[in-house]
Amino acid sequence: MIEAEIILDTRKKSKNGYPLKIRVYDTKVQKHRYIALKKYQNTKKLRVDAEIAKRERSLQKEIAYCNDNGFNLDISKKLIKNGIPQKQNIMLFEFIEMMLKEKEDREMSLSATETFRTEMENFSDDIPLKHIDYNWVGSYITHKKKSGTGDGGVSHYIRTGSGLFNEAILKGYIESNPFKGHKVKRKRTKPLILPDIEDIRKLVVFEGYGNKVQKANMVRVARSFLFQIHIGGHYFSELANLEEEKFKKGRIVFQRFKNRSKEGGGELVDNMLSDFAKAYIEEYGVWINTPQSERRLKQLRDNYNKTLERISLRLDITPKLNSSMPRYIFRSAGGQSRASEFAIHQLMGHKPQSVSFGYQERLPYDILDAEHQRILDWIFN
Repeated sequence: MIEAEIILDTRKKSKNGYPLKIRVYDTKVQKHRYIALKKYQNTKKLRVDAEIAKRERSLQKEIAYCNDNGFNLDISKKLIKNGIPQKQNIMLFEFIEMMLKEKEDREMSLSATETFRTEMENFSDDIPLKHIDYNWVGSYITHKKKSGTGDGGVSHYIRTGSGLFNEAILKGYIESNPFKGHKVKRKRTKPLILPDIEDIRKLVVFEGYGNKVQKANMVRVARSFLFQIHIGGHYFSELANLEEEKFKKGRIVFQRFKNRSKEGGGELVDNMLSDFAKAYIEEYGVWINTPQSERRLKQLRDNYNKTLERISLRLDITPKLNSSMPRYIFRSAGGQSRASEFAIHQLMGHKPQSVSFGYQERLPYDILDAEHQRILDWIFN
């Protein structure tokens, strides 16, 4: 639930006085954000004048609007800062094309939105965006289920649609999100199967095959896969966005690429560099030029996965290796080695969801590093 109030920030007085701000609070994640009002007062007690009273009335409407639409903290802050948009008319396909253009201009990935556009074109004729309601979305879900689409696929389309329609609300085209409330629980139809630890260890001594360039590339990709495990089981996107300044005093410090759009950038990863990781950096450094767009990142990841597939065939590793597998390997080894659950979350850049973890500060280096080493020893020794 979103709560918000106008406050006087008395922590620091500027030459204009104490700044007035709106504090937006999400009771679910127990975090807050501030919005500056560019208004000041000289007393430490908030004085409510006509302007502040007017802003308070608007704020109450904005809070209700955010909660009615199930907005998270970041979206709520954006709406409260800009105000409730005025409703406009737009057609479904026009809106999707507009969002594709916007994403393209921002060099964001287009694949999910393009797939959603195809889904809508196959399901319905063009329709005013404001005419799409909860029941319309429900009929789309029924259509997909009857056509044989699994829960994972339907869930993906619902999440994509919900994200797009949240943008439509912020842009003033609709008042509520018709995808809200539609949840398709994803079930793992098959148990998670990972390569044997012995197969992962084969990569340590893998020397590649083919000509000199091919062998060097294969060895580098194999080492990079192991490096992903060594730094805490992180995705290829972190590998592709490494920068020299992220290596600090024998540690790697960064915020996960997938959290880049979150305010504050998400949880901080601050992990030790193992002897293998240090040797990897010494040999290869930052060998991937930071991709300038999500499409370029996808191209790099696809090439990386093709090489991993060839390595898997050569070493008879099943299931085939891929760029996301280090995360599963590290997490599974964490559980099997009986490492601290809180340490695993911190190493992997996850925010623990349990309420009790909210009372615990981050683990110090000595404890965190010992748990990190416990997991690596389980995998490689």
